[in-house]
Amino acid sequence: MPLVDDEFAQDIKSEYKTVDDLKAGIRKNLEERLENRMKDTKISLITDKILEKTEITVPKSMLDLEIENSFRRIASQYGTTAEGFEKYLQAVGQTKQRFTEPWRKDAELTLKKQLIINKVEEIENIKADEEKVKATLEKEVPADASLWIPEFEYYGNGWQSSQEGVFQKTAVRDIKGEVQA
Repeated sequence: MPLVDDEFAQDIKSEYKTVDDLKAGIRKNLEERLENRMKDTKISLITDKILEKTEITVPKSMLDLEIENSFRRIASQYGTTAEGFEKYLQAVGQTKQRFTEPWRKDAELTLKKQLIINKVEEIENIKADEEKVKATLEKEVPADASLWIPEFEYYGNGWQSSQEGVFQKTAVRDIKGEVQA
């Protein structure tokens, strides 16, 4: 087990000069994660309440696209393409349809919640702050496109699509910021 000293702290992250810096960084990270989890929980509870009293129909094409996106992310996590993963499923006697069918209910719920959030953005005229978007892109999208996270890789046929996705994520984070902890 390594000795936890200032050198160890610097090895973890260059911005940490001392063990106290490392401890403060870990504490800050944990507090931010807890705060975000609490906000996510509140938003989820609010959208659940809205869904109890509102009928939202998700278009089949939207649901199919969500399932397809999930399928592509899974394939990417296994280091292959959607087509390659589908061939694997066929080889083990499974179909893409049967494999993805259990996802439909959760995907539909996710889309309904997203539609609610989108409507709130529209009604409240909530737009992502351009500077926050740039900061998020710098933080979340690696400079090397071959290392892009799957969400951006699938949706993107270039930087613009990735930026649009980050705009929406940033706007949702801004909404979360409006939910009192």
